Amino acid sequence: MLIQPERPRKLSTLTLVALPTAVTCARSLVYVTLRDWKIGHLTEAASLIMDELITMAVESTGIPGDMPKLTDDVALTYIQARLVLLEDGRLIVEVVDQGDEKPAEGWQYYYLRGGGKAVWRDLHATTSAGLPRRVPNRQPAEPVQVMNDLALLKQVREGLENL
Repeated sequence: MLIQPERPRKLSTLTLVALPTAVTCARSLVYVTLRDWKIGHLTEAASLIMDELITMAVESTGIPGDMPKLTDDVALTYIQARLVLLEDGRLIVEVVDQGDEKPAEGWQYYYLRGGGKAVWRDLHATTSAGLPRRVPNRQPAEPVQVMNDLALLKQVREGLENL
């Protein structure tokens, strides 16, 4: 039985030279794209994933050290950062590079027909990252009832003092 790949609802890609500066450019892609797609609450998590994926791609296929000078005779390789929003609400953060070595444990990946690999991780776009946001209640509140049972209040105080 063949499994049909899910169709992306939205897709954003950025092709970069495999240099250390690619991390900052890919982070900008995440920020701008997720804000545009109205899922900005995933920016922090997606940026961390993208940073790690781009760093691994540069280390395996690019020039991880100092930036080459324009006069240096250096063969540059390219990597591609991708953000894919699927119909089921998952956000795929993916980086394609020309390396063929298996990524570290825990990363999802697949090899490309023409060589290279894509390494990725998914996030659920419908789930907020971090703490929930409080929604203000615009309705008037009921007046607070004052407790006048002094015996009960004394019992509560004594219980708290004994903790």
